[in-house]
Amino acid sequence: KELNAVGMGNNPSSKGSTSSLSKVEADELENLTHYDQNELRELHRQWKKEVPSGFITKKDFKEFLRDMGMTDDFIQELIFNCFDSDKDSNISFKEFAISLSVMTRGNPDEKLEFSFRMYDLNGDGHLTRREVTQVLQSLHSVTGSLVTNSGKSYANAEQFTDDFFESMDYDDNGRVSLLQYKEGAKKNLDIFECLKLFENGLCTDPLKDRK
Repeated sequence: KELNAVGMGNNPSSKGSTSSLSKVEADELENLTHYDQNELRELHRQWKKEVPSGFITKKDFKEFLRDMGMTDDFIQELIFNCFDSDKDSNISFKEFAISLSVMTRGNPDEKLEFSFRMYDLNGDGHLTRREVTQVLQSLHSVTGSLVTNSGKSYANAEQFTDDFFESMDYDDNGRVSLLQYKEGAKKNLDIFECLKLFENGLCTDPLKDRK
């Protein structure tokens, strides 16, 4: 299974609309995503078919991730929270399209901003050692290893965190800002590889064969 609109959320009790995508909505999403209007209408058509309620609940989203083999509840929460930008415990088509666009077609800056939000557990705009270690420990339990494309291996989450802060915390205050995160990741390719949580088959572009 792959992360797309198919198979997620089929709860008629959820709030939402199954009406067609309006011109205003399509214009807005074209500006916010890497999809053109034809692609957005096709994605919305798939969405209406598979998510007739118009919204994916947290319960449905987490069940879908479990079906994919991602059973760690903490990681499920992190991924859901990145999609649920308005924090109403549901994922709308707009939220889904924007997040999917970043994950499948986003540039490096967009993907790093997306993953930064996952690591920033308290949402204060900075990463601490505790936050990075906590996320990496759960990620390690899912992937079974922390190995980069260059072959560099981290024995545990703490070792990765040490490397992470050595590369990014250049003012040595124990916190990493978004700017430091982006600059550090681009300079250290091993770090950058380990930060790409949504690669390796978790998420693919549902419209790639229609382009």
